[in-house]
Amino acid sequence: MLSVFIVDDEYLIRAGLRQLIPWEDHGFCVVGEAESAEQALEEIRPENTNILITDIRLPEMSGIDLCRQIKARYPQIEVIVMTGYDEFDLVLKALRAGVVDYILKPIGVDNLVSALN
Repeated sequence: MLSVFIVDDEYLIRAGLRQLIPWEDHGFCVVGEAESAEQALEEIRPENTNILITDIRLPEMSGIDLCRQIKARYPQIEVIVMTGYDEFDLVLKALRAGVVDYILKPIGVDNLVSALN
């Protein structure tokens, strides 16, 4: 089973993601969540995190900067960005930072499960 860590500054988004997907049915489990990039960097443990799902717009540090730091510290962790911004330059920055997928909100179950796989 692959482990997922969720980062979004909105509690309802984090709670919605936890409840939206029957994680275990798809071979995943949520091992943690954070409301900021800083909190995520403190709490993520590479030994129990396979995938990071992060919003692109976070207070103080962006999801792209978080991705860069995660990939520098823990290159084995895959990162998926979720955002409400459909802007080419953000997509390009995210890809250059090492994300494996860029998903637009509102997120559908099929889109997220496809990205996770």
